[in-house]
Amino acid sequence: MAAVRARLGWWLRRLADRIDYPHAPKAIGYSFTFEEGIGIVFHERRGAEKRGCPLWYLQDSDYERAHTEAINRV
Repeated sequence: MAAVRARLGWWLRRLADRIDYPHAPKAIGYSFTFEEGIGIVFHERRGAEKRGCPLWYLQDSDYERAHTEAINRV
């Protein structure tokens, strides 16, 4: 029964994201890990090696704010 609930929850989440796309969580293609002696290390999530916890942003305004509030703008 738990598997049915999990599948239904996943399906409803996908449906909600399609209905309200601007507020749906979006992956940015990077992840991070905690490395001993180094701290946080960021990784590009490409190819077969997808390590760590993926980074997401919740709204389009959060994505824009990340660029406008950056110290070292490119």
